[in-house]
Parts: sequence; C-alpha cells; structure tokens
Amino acid sequence: MGLVSPRVLLPWALLCVPLAACFEPEAPSNTPVAAGPVRHFRIEHERCDESVGDVQGVDLDGDGNADVHEARKDGALLCRVSDLNLDGRPDVFEFFEGGKLRRRETNLTDASYVTVAESFEGGRLVLAEYDTKGQRRIDTWDHYNAAGKVEARERDTDADGRVDEWWSINAEGEVTVRVDVNADGEPDEVRRPEGARR
Repeated sequence: MGLVSPRVLLPWALLCVPLAACFEPEAPSNTPVAAGPVRHFRIEHERCDESVGDVQGVDLDGDGNADVHEARKDGALLCRVSDLNLDGRPDVFEFFEGGKLRRRETNLTDASYVTVAESFEGGRLVLAEYDTKGQRRIDTWDHYNAAGKVEARERDTDADGRVDEWWSINAEGEVTVRVDVNADGEPDEVRRPEGARR
C-alpha cells in the first residue's frame, strides 16, 4: 500500500467525473400518491470537492491505480472516496467536519448508485437511510440512540411514496410495529413479530 503519484491520480480523477454521474439518484416517480405524510425519498449524493485542497491517492492492490483518495485542506480531512471491492468504481463516499465523520454514502450492491446514506452528529451515527429494493429511492429509515443501537425504524413497504410501517425497538431488543393498513398515512394496527429482535 502506498501513495500514488499525481500522474496516476489525474486519469483516475477524470474517470470520477462520469462515475459521479452514475451515482446521481433518479428522481422519484411522478405517480401521484394518496394523501398523508410524505417523506424525502431520494438519496442526495454529495460530491467530494477535490478542488478545495490537496488530494492524495492510495493504491490498495499494487496495480498502480488509486483505490482510495482523500481531499484535505490545511491538513484537515474533508472527504474520502474509496473503491473497496477494487472493481474500478467508487463504492464508499465519506465526508468529514472538524475531524469527525459527518456523512457516509455506500453502494452495497453491484449497481452504480448509492444504496445507503448515513448521517452522523459529532461522529456518532444518528440516521441511516436505505434503498432496499434497488429502485433508487429511500424506503427504510433507521434512527439510532446514543448507544449506537437502532431504536426506531420507518419503512415504505409498498413503494407508494409514504411510510406505512413504524418500528420501535426497546432496550431489550423487542420489536413493536405499527402498520398503516388502509393507506391513510396513519398507523391502524400494532404487531409484535414473534421472535423479532434487533
């Protein structure tokens, strides 16, 4: 593992321009949805602005190409873009503020778009937004407590553009799910999945 020269970084950086476009989320469908609370359903991809500081690349597999590159300004890490599965495409984007992780975007599939966006406060994970159906739209929101455990989950299970499940997870890991069964945007039933623990 070693630093990569700027001559090697330049072609990689030029490659990032079209690759970054691959990570742009598609707009949600214009299909109208029934009345009720509507959430933000698009993963907004944040770009790593390499023009603001120094960029260093790291070659993880010794092939002469940068697999990880970091942008720093005055020594402070601003963002890091990584190709951890070494397929030539970025799959993790990390953004920092005051030396602490502020946001992480990850592609957990072989698709060329972000499927998870995580938000941090003071370096602590507070929210994770997931595209679990591969539709380029958020359908699951996990909210984390101070201990780093999921305490609440919201889901859009039928991809109609509205949350229809609200999960609560207590300190013992027991799950209670409130479900909107009549599509009015409000919970109508309470379920306790047998053996469900988080």
